[in-house]
Amino acid sequence: MSSATELHPLATVQARLVELAEERDSARLGRLLQGLGLPALGGNDPPAELLWQALTFPPAAPALPQQLALLTAELIEELPEVVAPNPPVADEVGEAAAIDTLPSTLAGPGTEIPEHRRESYAFNVLHFASLLPPEPRLFRALKETFQPGSTGIQLPLEDPSGQVTHQLRQALIVHQADPSLGSFWFALLEPSPNGSQASTAEDEARWMDGWMGLVWMPPTEKQLEAGVEVDMELLGSGLEALDTAVKGISEAVSILRWSIHQLNRAFPRSPEFWVEQLMPYRLWSLQRVTLWAVLLEQWPQLEELDVSSVSPVELEFS
Repeated sequence: MSSATELHPLATVQARLVELAEERDSARLGRLLQGLGLPALGGNDPPAELLWQALTFPPAAPALPQQLALLTAELIEELPEVVAPNPPVADEVGEAAAIDTLPSTLAGPGTEIPEHRRESYAFNVLHFASLLPPEPRLFRALKETFQPGSTGIQLPLEDPSGQVTHQLRQALIVHQADPSLGSFWFALLEPSPNGSQASTAEDEARWMDGWMGLVWMPPTEKQLEAGVEVDMELLGSGLEALDTAVKGISEAVSILRWSIHQLNRAFPRSPEFWVEQLMPYRLWSLQRVTLWAVLLEQWPQLEELDVSSVSPVELEFS
């Protein structure tokens, strides 16, 4: 029987996180994210989830998440070298020092990872990044490492499941510190290359990530100075792109409902606010019947809008 003074396994992991954060030891964090040295807690939670549970285990250390975000940025910067198909082999002295009694396993950044563990390691590093609070240094590391743009991303390893790519997008959503990824998010809202009747779960995840990227994209300096609360030109274009992408698929209504829910959650405003913001889009009811029906579910007051009250400029924009 365990003693009353024995620490909970998550408290033990939290103590390790505090220690490595104080020592700024990203290599040790890398080992934990590969699952090395973690206690058996049951279930199938990946290492990133276990570290997050430990990080938030009471009493939580307030400064720890931000400290770990900086260390995670280092791991992301090292990721292409660590998970490359044929990473450079360390010299015998360096390899022995890095492994540090962990046979045939990851010791940290710059150390070779067995091929069968590379995808899992990349997934856990990026998943852990997506759980941490926004950190500009982490955002710079993600951008410089993966070069997200209108043509996609530069991934340093094969990703047959698409899970690594999805976690990368999730991390970018959380940490984006400027509005530079607009073209990347809009590119994710393209229709399925297989046609609406053959869309996949991967397509749906891509559309959702693209929408969330736009919803949480920071405003420009000009918008901040002008006190713009919601960039409806951006979000309106995003809704149109999403509506076009999901047209004809069985999950169209569910995805559009989810997108409006996320919009309302990100910007909790009165129904009157949204009626005013959405007024220029009244003509959606003529061309985008499904989208307009979903909007009416959320804000029934939109039904009362008189299209004759919309200015010619707004009609042209719609």
